[in-house]
Amino acid sequence: MAAIINQRVENAANGESSAKPILLHKISGHVARINDVILLSKDEGVWTASDDRSIRLYLKRDNDQFWPSIHHFMPVAPTCIFYSEETYKFVLFTV
Repeated sequence: MAAIINQRVENAANGESSAKPILLHKISGHVARINDVILLSKDEGVWTASDDRSIRLYLKRDNDQFWPSIHHFMPVAPTCIFYSEETYKFVLFTV
């Protein structure tokens, strides 16, 4: 899931802001808590690691939706991931 948070316009009278985050896209597929997310800067994509023991790469398709392009189950739940877009190296951490 991703949202753009714009600068909040404050009401001069009471100092409150009325702007709210806007949901741009929603990803689905995991059945447990997501432990880590990496947003790709070169491609429109997201790496996720979840308590359901899966690692997924969601890429944005032509229809403007994110779909899992890589989906792999691990023997244990991954807790943290690192991905280098320059070297295409992927590192996975578990507890």
